[in-house]
Amino acid sequence: MDTNPSDSDHWWPTLADRDMSTPKGRELVNSITRAEERLREQGLIAPGQPLFQFFRQPGGLLETGLGPDGLPIFEPNPLAENLANLEPGYYLKRMAGKSTNHIRIYYCAQYGVSFDGKPIIPEYREQTHASKEDLKPVKGIPIQWGVDWGLTPAATFGQKHASGRWTILDELVCEEYAKTGAEQFAEIFCDHINKNFAGHTFADGTGDPAGMQSAQTDELTPFHVFNNVLERRGMPIRCYPAVTNDFTIRREAIAHCLNRIIDGSPALLIGPKCVLLKKAYQGGYQYKRMKVAGDDKFHDKVDKNHYSHCAESSGYMLMGGGEGVSLVQPVEDDTPTTRRVSVGRSRIGGY
Repeated sequence: MDTNPSDSDHWWPTLADRDMSTPKGRELVNSITRAEERLREQGLIAPGQPLFQFFRQPGGLLETGLGPDGLPIFEPNPLAENLANLEPGYYLKRMAGKSTNHIRIYYCAQYGVSFDGKPIIPEYREQTHASKEDLKPVKGIPIQWGVDWGLTPAATFGQKHASGRWTILDELVCEEYAKTGAEQFAEIFCDHINKNFAGHTFADGTGDPAGMQSAQTDELTPFHVFNNVLERRGMPIRCYPAVTNDFTIRREAIAHCLNRIIDGSPALLIGPKCVLLKKAYQGGYQYKRMKVAGDDKFHDKVDKNHYSHCAESSGYMLMGGGEGVSLVQPVEDDTPTTRRVSVGRSRIGGY
């Protein structure tokens, strides 16, 4: 079977890479593993022989960075196949007039995503910023986390290392729970960190300041409700509002990390557990297209879809870790927003 690269959440890349970072991936890969074991028992395939194999052809172009206009730069790939039989500049000519996503899929041989809007984070490059290996939390470095509220809340978890480099470890997205309130989300949050981060230190979290708006029924804000659950569950961490919910500052906090190189490596690396966040950065987090005739036009506000919550929680996490602070006026007082605490092993997961 010969095909162009599929969507990144299709079964093809899941099986080709034996990706078990998601429940869907584990189910698919385990089903193949069981089938291979049965076939080996019956002598139908040799020991060590896989049921099927995937081969990836080098793309005709390589994405090498961003130009002064903020658009990706593509260069001919010297490892591309069949170059001797192609006219000079074959792929460069064919990329003209094509969207960035089209070029990445059909000429760079990358897995892609299909979105109708304008990406908010064009600085993200899958080959540069997505880790193939699972990113493990490092002991002794506080885990930063950010929260975006709403009826489908999300949280992002990461660590900022001494060099200034970020590793984004995990995400928590409640899209499978219908209309998740702050209290239910806090319970899910506590269960998640008990299961995945037992024994690690945590900083206080940073959330969307819109969560300071109180409910009409009891005047409690999402921050109050969320933090009350953390206190009841014995978690010595709290979530505080970001110093601002200015969209430009939040976006630039993300973009600045994606554009930096530290000691020859990207300043921000995303682990394979962050499935939705990677798709958000690839274009799911977008400005919505306007339905008008003529040239493409887009709204200047974020399209609030199921990708936006995860992306914005990552922005608040980065802001809580000090990114984007140069764009914010310094505060005079020592507000809870800037407070950070360490959580000992005995305070997480009952250890």
